[in-house]
Amino acid sequence: MFKKFFYLTIFATILAACTKDIEEVSEPGMVSFQIATNSDGGGRLDNDDQPVAVLITINDADGNAVYDNSLLPIFEFNGAYVTESLSLEVGSYTLEEFLVINENNEIIYLTPKQGSALANLVSHALPIAFDVAVNETTEVALDVLPADLGTLEDFGYAKFSFGLPDTVICVDNLNYLEFDGADDRVTIPASDDFNIGTGDFTMEAWFKGDEAGQVAHPQLMASRQSNGFLFGFHNRWNGSAHKIPYVGMGRFNYIVSDNVPNMLDGEWHHFAATRSGDQLNYFLDGEPWVSFTLYEDPAQVSISSGIDLWVGHDSRSPGNTAFEGAIAEVRLWNVARSADEIGLFFNRALTGQEAGLVFNLNVVANQGQVVFDKTGQHSAILGSGLSADAQDPVWASEADVCR
Repeated sequence: MFKKFFYLTIFATILAACTKDIEEVSEPGMVSFQIATNSDGGGRLDNDDQPVAVLITINDADGNAVYDNSLLPIFEFNGAYVTESLSLEVGSYTLEEFLVINENNEIIYLTPKQGSALANLVSHALPIAFDVAVNETTEVALDVLPADLGTLEDFGYAKFSFGLPDTVICVDNLNYLEFDGADDRVTIPASDDFNIGTGDFTMEAWFKGDEAGQVAHPQLMASRQSNGFLFGFHNRWNGSAHKIPYVGMGRFNYIVSDNVPNMLDGEWHHFAATRSGDQLNYFLDGEPWVSFTLYEDPAQVSISSGIDLWVGHDSRSPGNTAFEGAIAEVRLWNVARSADEIGLFFNRALTGQEAGLVFNLNVVANQGQVVFDKTGQHSAILGSGLSADAQDPVWASEADVCR
């Protein structure tokens, strides 16, 4: 006899794009997932089982995955849980997989698949077909069951495991750009989106390099003149064993000299920095590392420069800031991501639609002179322009990467 379980109803709302001229459809539709709980015990989840994200897979009409095992955060709103929105072009799709996870990266709820042992417990098992249409709203309701009702095989899933890996994600092929350490860069034209000013922010980068080949202060991302920022590595200082991951802003560089790990050891690493008010926090490979209280009045510390954003170099000090090595991804946010969010998402692909995400340089494949910005809002160009030149980093890829 089955024990009692919570019954969750998910409403997926697809907001089709509205345009002035229906024949010129260029805006994608939006998909969000709202999770509401219903149970005999008052309609709320146990504190130990609060959902923090969902894993989804969506296929297009040709069976190609447009979102493959993508992780979306959930926010509590008026007693329900609502995910970040997803962007989809007008067309037909199927939802193939839907899993809910908690803060410990454990799968706590799933939608079973057709033909599985638990499929008869829900009204609609996966896959579920839906359409995104112009000027229409499509709602798709899903039933989600607690994971402890059976094994993953009972739900029809084979490629997931309970207790998702908290730090390691493996990919068959990782695309990146190789920077020469001399003058290579990616240029993103100045934008009002980058005028974060004295507000909160998050900066992130995935990179690989060797310390021995670096100039004094190799930068992962930079944009500065009288104001602005540096995000990269400071030269060894005050007896530090290695170059120091840091942010420079205002009149100061925020660096430490004790217990500096080697983040330029020829392996893939992730560096993140967040500002929240007067607090600056660093994270290495998804884990908190060091925190600072700003050395000057926070109201005077602006990272808005008004000039182009560079990846892999700094325009103000080009002689000693060129990064040598690989950069696979750079993210800039106008919000301070929490430690939990950094730890959960640092090595997982974003959708590009996350709240507060300003820019997401994502090296997906050789695209000539243009690099993909996952937000769809900016043009990232190799080197100094649309024509190839000596300042272009080189497209490259690496097989079987775990990070």
